[in-house]
Amino acid sequence: MQQAFSAMKYLIPIVVLIFISTGCQDEVTSTAVLSDTDRLIQRALEHELDTDYSPPPGDALSHHAAGFAKVLCSVVFVTGLEAEFVAENIGYFSARYEERAKFSKWSIHEDDKCAEVTLPNGIKGQAVIIPSHDMVVVNMSPYKGAFASGEDLKQAFEVLMAAIPENT
Repeated sequence: MQQAFSAMKYLIPIVVLIFISTGCQDEVTSTAVLSDTDRLIQRALEHELDTDYSPPPGDALSHHAAGFAKVLCSVVFVTGLEAEFVAENIGYFSARYEERAKFSKWSIHEDDKCAEVTLPNGIKGQAVIIPSHDMVVVNMSPYKGAFASGEDLKQAFEVLMAAIPENT
């Protein structure tokens, strides 16, 4: 009996060690070691399409400016919040704070229901709200100088609004 007990004394730790090293190893490395960010990236890679990445045309700062102008326009004219509050607190999914700091200036034009963002190179982008159609149009044309609200812009909006039916 004494010999059986001493053999069991060595056998139990060996069995436990084998169980831990083989059965639980995959679970430990796949969940406990990976951070939330790593798990998110791993999940995204599982669903990624097998296509070549092609970034959108234009530079990233122009895209951030367009997003910022759109957020400014939508939030200021739809919710009525103050423009300074909106610029400081809302819409970081479209233009991060670091990117917003690069814009030369931004402004709100109450009469035209428009937000305008100026890039460091002088190019201005506009977002104009069209309440009758519940939409915001963003224009990141490479123009410099005065606000582009002349006859050309009005004609472009008339063509756009004629093509899109009003909400009913």
